[in-house]
Amino acid sequence: SFHPELTEDHRFTANFVKMVKEAKHRQFV
Repeated sequence: SFHPELTEDHRFTANFVKMVKEAKHRQFV
């Protein structure tokens, strides 16, 4: 079964993780 809300949540989580990684990269470089 396909659950669009789970796909949206996964996309949000992926974007959040990417944002955090980029923020840490900027902070330490």
